[in-house]
Amino acid sequence: MVYFGYDWLGRAFATENPEKGDHILLFELETGDVFQIEGDIISFHNNELVRYGDVTLAEGFFTEWQAATGLSLKYNECVSYKIPPFLSGKDEIDNLYVEDIDVSWNILGQILNKIRG
Repeated sequence: MVYFGYDWLGRAFATENPEKGDHILLFELETGDVFQIEGDIISFHNNELVRYGDVTLAEGFFTEWQAATGLSLKYNECVSYKIPPFLSGKDEIDNLYVEDIDVSWNILGQILNKIRG
């Protein structure tokens, strides 16, 4: 597994087999879900992000969050949920805060592991 990026919500993008390049995995931290996106890493960047950026990266929600808060993110930061959706938290601006991405993955990962047993 090769992780190659993450977005503003801390969702990680990876490929299981870069040589084969048949799909991309999107690890959604706020829900604990993993989604498969068809195509290799090149088509992901050239097509998926260009055509479906709002769906793939939640661009509209980012614009809304940034307009409401006036904040920007450092390289190691993401916007995390105070109460994540997997704990019935709402997907709205008031439920978001800036967090170190490693801390966010660590804390939410531990909570998800505890819930799922």
